[in-house]
Amino acid sequence: MSQTLDTADDAPQMFAVAPKTNCPHLAAGLSQGTISIDLKIPCVGCNDLKENWLCLQCGSVNCSRFVNSHASGHYEASKHPIALSFSDLSFWCYTCDSYIKAPALNVIWTAAYTAKFGEEPPQPTNRGFNPGEDINEYYDSPAILEEKVTKLADYIKASGGRTVAYTGAGVSTSAKIPDYRGPQGYWTLKDKGVAMAPGITIEQAIPTFTHVSLVQLQKRGAINFVTSTNVDGLHRRAGTAEHEMSELHGNCYKETCTKCKKEYLRTFDVTGEGTLNHLTFRQCEAQGCGGNLRDTIINFGEDLPEGELTKADQHARESTLSLVLGTSMRVSPACHLPLIPIRKDSGKLVIVNLQKTPYDKEADLRIWAPTDVVFVMLMEKLGIPVPNEIAGGYPVVRPPAYEPDPSKAAPQKRKRN
Repeated sequence: MSQTLDTADDAPQMFAVAPKTNCPHLAAGLSQGTISIDLKIPCVGCNDLKENWLCLQCGSVNCSRFVNSHASGHYEASKHPIALSFSDLSFWCYTCDSYIKAPALNVIWTAAYTAKFGEEPPQPTNRGFNPGEDINEYYDSPAILEEKVTKLADYIKASGGRTVAYTGAGVSTSAKIPDYRGPQGYWTLKDKGVAMAPGITIEQAIPTFTHVSLVQLQKRGAINFVTSTNVDGLHRRAGTAEHEMSELHGNCYKETCTKCKKEYLRTFDVTGEGTLNHLTFRQCEAQGCGGNLRDTIINFGEDLPEGELTKADQHARESTLSLVLGTSMRVSPACHLPLIPIRKDSGKLVIVNLQKTPYDKEADLRIWAPTDVVFVMLMEKLGIPVPNEIAGGYPVVRPPAYEPDPSKAAPQKRKRN
């Protein structure tokens, strides 16, 4: 369900369909000079900054079909075939009418990645941890946690509503959905050759205290957006509206029409009875359509949904506080979005996770505790009540008393205060 962004020639990038690897238009489609990669340049046709493409032959920047289709118009007028997406850094050949991939594009991709995220791309790794990495979970003492959550509450108040929450599998573990890279996580066990024990179905999981708290924080204007790499749909079931969040890796309850693009948010896992190339074997119910429906799940090697990534990127750039919850921050490009605000002088980064992340030293505040425990304390400090029950009659379960094992005491090094 997660993904990596690989640059190796034999590794997939972010494509929903297999990219063409033998595009015959590369030689003619790439500039023989230098093309400047500046993601802040607007579309030459409409001055829009969203979802733009860079022509790799002449350097013209034009918007996608989701805006005003100036990119396709540029191709029709110039016949320059190759373009780079500023949103997901994929390459498209208009003449082939296909995503493409080739070693000749790697230098351009690396330059674009660096321009977008402010650092060079990570090297390809396995889906879990590398051998020898610390996969242990650590916990703050109750006294230290109290101090840190007080500071977190102050940060949220100071942001004036310009806070974005970034959620990973760790916010759903209390719903009995296993994470990926925890000591008993899916990829951790798979790397060891150990099968995961049977658990609940995803349809049996209900929103956690963290999911419900985030809804209340959005209603009060304390945070303004949620970006998630989870596919369990618990944010939406808790009450977060579609326009209030980005689901970068999809939603197991949502399917879309391949013909008219209508979306359906179901009460059941749309992949539960199996899929073929993402098709769910249901048809669109819109009058006169009847198109095939497909799931929205993003698997390894598939491209992120352009609209969702654009929303997430825009809110990241407008925020002053990134609140990272329950993720080890090892999946690109999602792990780089929370870093955008701290590239500005006033931006802050808070990470709440039991395991170490590659960006702990970047954090202004590093909290080592379960997210539900943190949010019980946080909501009390902010004076925001959390309901005991949500729509559908689902109970909101509060975590047990916080009594961490002293032998698992968290490291207390921080980069900034």
